[in-house]
Amino acid sequence: MFLHMNKGKGIEGNKIVLTVPAYQAAKILQSSYPQIAKDIAKIYSPPVSVVYTAYKKQQVKHSLRGFGALHNQVERSNTLGTLFSSSVFPNRCPDGEVLLTTFVGGSLHPNWALAPEAEIKERVTEDHQRFLGVKGEPVFQHLSKWEKAIPQYSVDIYPAWEHEETLENHGIYLGGNWIGGISVVSCLRRAFYLANKLEAGVSNKVVEVK
Repeated sequence: MFLHMNKGKGIEGNKIVLTVPAYQAAKILQSSYPQIAKDIAKIYSPPVSVVYTAYKKQQVKHSLRGFGALHNQVERSNTLGTLFSSSVFPNRCPDGEVLLTTFVGGSLHPNWALAPEAEIKERVTEDHQRFLGVKGEPVFQHLSKWEKAIPQYSVDIYPAWEHEETLENHGIYLGGNWIGGISVVSCLRRAFYLANKLEAGVSNKVVEVK
């Protein structure tokens, strides 16, 4: 088995582990496994914008004691939810400030994630004021857009999963957040599962492509 890489090199081995997003896996498999690639390409990963916002502690009425909160449709919010990043992880912002990570878009409102930056930030600030009692403007705000973000575990994903055994019989193993769970913990579990499965009999070497 040979995997071509950039700059005229490649990797030769008897096993390949694909941990790329589903849409990239579909591209890689297209030439050799067109039907499998077609099923994997059907996995829907809607766009999400992630906004990182810092405030002075005195600006935020909410205690922020917890991991964060997700919003349901009944609340008619502008965002999917907010993680209290500075409450969960140390050294995320200067003393006297708090850092929030807020998600916009997803399968319910994909167009919101692709809106102009100023509009997205305005939606986020409005929800911070509404749900967290924030007063005033943020001291820092940064936006990252992901046009294909979180894979949706709908019925469309099952055909892709059904090809796992076939690919493994050909030495191709699948990882990533579209198989085995979308959370970081699920991805780690999947990684350990694959590592244990492949512990024996894996060999590879880097070679020049002529």
